[in-house]
Amino acid sequence: MTIKNELITHLQEANKSLTNLVNFQQQVIAVIMSIYRKHITKLLQLSNFKVEDHHEAQYKGKIMQQTAMINDMLEVMKKAIAIDSEEPIIFIQELARLQKENKDLREILNIANQFGSFSLSNDIETQTIEENTDCLIEETKTNDISYDDLSIDSGNEIRRSSVLVQNDELFIKQLNDESISLKSSEIVEPTAEIITNENSHSVETLLSELRHNNLIVN
Repeated sequence: MTIKNELITHLQEANKSLTNLVNFQQQVIAVIMSIYRKHITKLLQLSNFKVEDHHEAQYKGKIMQQTAMINDMLEVMKKAIAIDSEEPIIFIQELARLQKENKDLREILNIANQFGSFSLSNDIETQTIEENTDCLIEETKTNDISYDDLSIDSGNEIRRSSVLVQNDELFIKQLNDESISLKSSEIVEPTAEIITNENSHSVETLLSELRHNNLIVN
């Protein structure tokens, strides 16, 4: 019995020492794990900062490139819109100028026809030009054309008006020749001389007004 009691006592003491060792080992492991967790947390924070900085720099570069491309596209669109808006205005201004010039030239030709400075062929040509100009004006007023049609047909109508102006300028040149011939001709009859002087004076007045308005060149 004594031996059994000693063995039991020895085993109990051994169990206590082993229990103490296990508890101590668990405490050491807990301390080590806490230190490990702290280091891992710091490493993760540092790595996250570096990754975020890398991605931020990468995406920042892409954003800057896309912003520059968008700005360039906006500038191109603004220029295109400005050009498209100026074209019909320029065409309308040019057409109005040519119409006014044709109107003034027709008035001059009517005055010349009243004084008999032009022949019948000139009258027919003048009437043809007037009809063509009126048709052009009526087409411009009556046709409800779109913006694209206006930009396409503007060159043709301006060229047509320019041809009309050139024809009228030829008539003005003939008017100058008629004025010179009226100045150089000597008429014996008093009544004819008075009429010629009146015609020459009227033509000279008309030419001076044209030169003053820069419609003909000296």
